[in-house]
Amino acid sequence: MCSKENEKEKRFDRKRELSDFRPLIAKRLGEFHCVPFIDEKHDNQLGEKLRHYINLLNGKNNELAQRNIDVDSRPFLKEIDWSKLSSEIDQIDKALASPNGIWSKMAIVLCHNDTQSLNFLVDEKENDYVSIIDLEHAFRNLWLFDVYNHFVEYAGVS
Repeated sequence: MCSKENEKEKRFDRKRELSDFRPLIAKRLGEFHCVPFIDEKHDNQLGEKLRHYINLLNGKNNELAQRNIDVDSRPFLKEIDWSKLSSEIDQIDKALASPNGIWSKMAIVLCHNDTQSLNFLVDEKENDYVSIIDLEHAFRNLWLFDVYNHFVEYAGVS
């Protein structure tokens, strides 16, 4: 088993620039977005997932405490207005659910939701085959989120 640091070194040990792989990554994400849902739901899960993380951090969900992670030792969390943040998530949900809104015609697909460079492995020996890893954040979302997230994650990477 390799450590996280060794894993990162191995992923970046490439002879070619990351930009060489962007078309391959885009193609693989497109294929990923075509994976069919296993249920009949087609609603966006973004608000649900954001609320889950908020409840982990504000103490309403005790999952972190069960893992012996002390949220109370992080004083900056006490400065956050959780009700305001929750209200903003409600606004996002409302905008995404509006049948006449600008988002209504955009497809909701299976999204990776963490499209940083470390989550794409390129096998240069196999015709530059791209594998997508770390699927723990995958859920139904607007396909545009993965595109947006990919560019945000690449900001500053040469």
